[in-house]
Amino acid sequence: MKDQLKKRPVLLLFLVVCLLISIPVVSVWYPGTKGAIVSRVKNNEAQLTEVASSVIERGSAQGASVSGVQEIIYSPEREMVEFLCGGFGLAPSSSYTGFYYSPSDVPLNLQYPDQALTKTDTGWHYEEAKGDNQYETEKITDHWYYYWMCF
Repeated sequence: MKDQLKKRPVLLLFLVVCLLISIPVVSVWYPGTKGAIVSRVKNNEAQLTEVASSVIERGSAQGASVSGVQEIIYSPEREMVEFLCGGFGLAPSSSYTGFYYSPSDVPLNLQYPDQALTKTDTGWHYEEAKGDNQYETEKITDHWYYYWMCF
């Protein structure tokens, strides 16, 4: 009985250490994190540009796919291609991350297309006036932008 009581703190300490180690590892390697998205775009820019150009040329994202991307969405009115990488949460508190290709190389408000973005130190931001919805976008490289939106 005494041996079991002595082993519990060691087991608890082991679990806490594993948890503390796993949080940064998951945040770096999870495909929906900002760091993972920025690295993916920078390391695969030519391939992603080819996919985005093909989607725009065809006028549809149907059949297009990229490893680590949950969904590719084409917006013909803006000729923009969105690459959704991840989402987290349950309504009414959900957030989504990804990146998009902007042929005109301008930041876009994917959450509220008719609303202007405000320039920040790192990119652009939009916050709903009478609510908690937020949107942020940052330039990764020419024509490519990271985004995070929260509802």
